[in-house]
Amino acid sequence: MMTRNRLLWLAFAVVGAAALWIGLRSWPARSKAVNVLLVTLDTTRADRIGCYGHQGALTPAIDELARQGVLFERTYAPAPMTLPAHATILTGLLPPEHGLRTNGLNRLADQVPTLAEALSQRGYSTAAFVAAFVLDSKFGLDRGFQTYDDDLSDAPEADHPLHRSRGGDRVVDQALAWLDRNRRGPFFCWVHLYEPHYPYLGHEDHFGTKFAGRPYDAEIAFVDLQVGRLTKFLSDHGLDTRTVVVVAGDHGEGLNDHQERTHAYLLYNTTMQVPLVVSHRGRFAAGRRERAVVSLADLFPTLLDCLGLAPPRAGTGRSLLPALLGGSLPSSVCYGETDEPYLDSGWAPLRSLTTEQWKYIRTTRPELYDLQQDPAETRDLASAHPPRVGEMESQLRGYESRLTAHPAPAAQLSDQDRRTLASLGYAAGGGAAAKPSPSAALASPEPLPDVKDRIVYYNKLEEAREIMGRRDYRQAVEVLLEIVEAVPDYARAHGHLGVCFAEMGRFPEAERHYRRVLELGRDLESAQMNLGLACRAQGKIDDALAQFETVLKTNPQSTDAHWYLATTLLEREQDQADLEKVKKAIVHYSAVVRLRPDDVQALVNLSWLLATHEKAEIRDGSRAVRLAEQACKRTDYQAPPALDALAAAYAATGKFDDAARSLEQCLALPGVGQDPQMAGALRYRLRLYRSGSPYREPR
Repeated sequence: MMTRNRLLWLAFAVVGAAALWIGLRSWPARSKAVNVLLVTLDTTRADRIGCYGHQGALTPAIDELARQGVLFERTYAPAPMTLPAHATILTGLLPPEHGLRTNGLNRLADQVPTLAEALSQRGYSTAAFVAAFVLDSKFGLDRGFQTYDDDLSDAPEADHPLHRSRGGDRVVDQALAWLDRNRRGPFFCWVHLYEPHYPYLGHEDHFGTKFAGRPYDAEIAFVDLQVGRLTKFLSDHGLDTRTVVVVAGDHGEGLNDHQERTHAYLLYNTTMQVPLVVSHRGRFAAGRRERAVVSLADLFPTLLDCLGLAPPRAGTGRSLLPALLGGSLPSSVCYGETDEPYLDSGWAPLRSLTTEQWKYIRTTRPELYDLQQDPAETRDLASAHPPRVGEMESQLRGYESRLTAHPAPAAQLSDQDRRTLASLGYAAGGGAAAKPSPSAALASPEPLPDVKDRIVYYNKLEEAREIMGRRDYRQAVEVLLEIVEAVPDYARAHGHLGVCFAEMGRFPEAERHYRRVLELGRDLESAQMNLGLACRAQGKIDDALAQFETVLKTNPQSTDAHWYLATTLLEREQDQADLEKVKKAIVHYSAVVRLRPDDVQALVNLSWLLATHEKAEIRDGSRAVRLAEQACKRTDYQAPPALDALAAAYAATGKFDDAARSLEQCLALPGVGQDPQMAGALRYRLRLYRSGSPYREPR
């Protein structure tokens, strides 16, 4: 029977592709399975790497890979964000197709095939080592990986949950250990390095003062060190001739070009053009620089083609193997998008189309750039070439019409994740459904603000957030008030003003700004929660309850709303004697315990209420014991409130000896006796239990 390689030789011979004939003849048979090492560099601009021409770079490892393999000079990301771009790399689909169109909100649908699945099903050992929470397994990219190392347990806290990350050296440590165990292959190993992400570090411990004033370049140099560790491992173990190595950026970084400090808001080459180097020593065309326009969506079919495997379904990407083997490659048309301006700030979302010559950006005021004459995109030609704009818009619409969407389900986020995401403008809460989708917003006859006109205020907002991070709320308020004076409908600025005023104890002003956010129809769940807290701080209990109840109507799974309803219902002494309110509080505490079983405070509060309430119809001693025991186990019997609740619960069921022992254990904990008020209350209850009496909370 004729082999696949032989069939390919004949096919290429028929069309006279002599160079490809030579390349394919040297390609190893499938029986000698080829490994794949995929290294993705977060937030990395192509023009800041040595082999892409940056004179100030220190990137010997990536440069050496380029000398051994093929460097693609014009590779485009589908979106300037981590999760959508990585989903494209691993599926060969664009964001409208795979459904992950922003960070942190959705999970890749199960019916979307992934590269790891395809290789795992063919006997490959598969592993991923990711550096940041934005690629956590809850977002679905783990499918097909037998090992998915997203452990951030020792990572430092970050101001944004999606930005929580661990160092590239730690990531590579884990990857190298796995590679050592699986080096006989075949293996597919994906390593994600996060360092170039803001805030940038100078890595003086590695480079001294070499990158003084250039911390972004230092981050890339540090990442290159980690790439070098991986490639050295391959070389040391004779795996470099059996392994396809891919180094790809997921998106770039603004670095203040086009007034964008970081990324996600604009679609210029600074954030959309990324490095792509593919090497297989001794197999691919060494030192080739490919000028054709390519997309990150091409990696999925390319890697399968390199391994002699057919893609599981037709996709947007195309194989780049001809270029890798020295043949010609036509430019493709590359699609780009960002919904971030809309999701974050209510401004127009952006779509783009990039050809060999032209870059078209669809927004409120469309943009057109001649990339051959103006690769830095400094001269917008839209007003000078209306026919070309119309042609590119028509081409973009046609392109979009051919994309098959796979809706992505919502990711399962914790309340803390939701709360932080919502405060930063991500529609992570139940209020997201209150505003039109980005696609519907694009089609609306009412033009949305153009991000070009508002980016300066977004930058000031980020400045204010950094000031808030230093807890200098007065200075932050000054910056935020300047923003809302210039842009009165900027909901995020009003939301941050509410937070600042609340932190300063100025709750009426906080309430006013939170209400303004609700008037603007943005960030509904976050604003409703914060408004409820501001009202509660002013003693407006009924107003606070109304806000928390509104949150539950749109998001019944909000543990924060259940928690604040439970605690606010019993805020006033007279409410604690109102049996209907007490019963409602029990319902909401029970919901917290059901939705968040590890919430020790909720376990303790509910146990205490069920054990000590003066009314028998409220008390449930047996349930109180179960809840308190759970709280004690969660805290290794080292938390005084949990032991106190357990003692009260035992006493409520008549187990007074157990109650006394629990309270004695509580009193013996370090520090308890140093608080006279606490120790006195505990000793009073201990005397009750020793005398055979339960404790009843005075109402």
